[in-house]
Amino acid sequence: MSENEAISALNIMAESNVLFGINWAARMDNVYDFENVVVFAEGLKANNINILRYKPSAREDFNVYLLEGI
Repeated sequence: MSENEAISALNIMAESNVLFGINWAARMDNVYDFENVVVFAEGLKANNINILRYKPSAREDFNVYLLEGI
């Protein structure tokens, strides 16, 4: 699913009064975007944000995305 398709699906759910939440995986390259995710979710009236730990695939170098201290 592309980013545009995901945003389109979120907008459809928001307009349909369906209870929904947003899953967000925290990584080194996006951790500072969390405030923007909260603002986006509030704008859609999402019911929750689930913060997920990063789970790299076997083909990824997890050190690139791993948060310090974890």
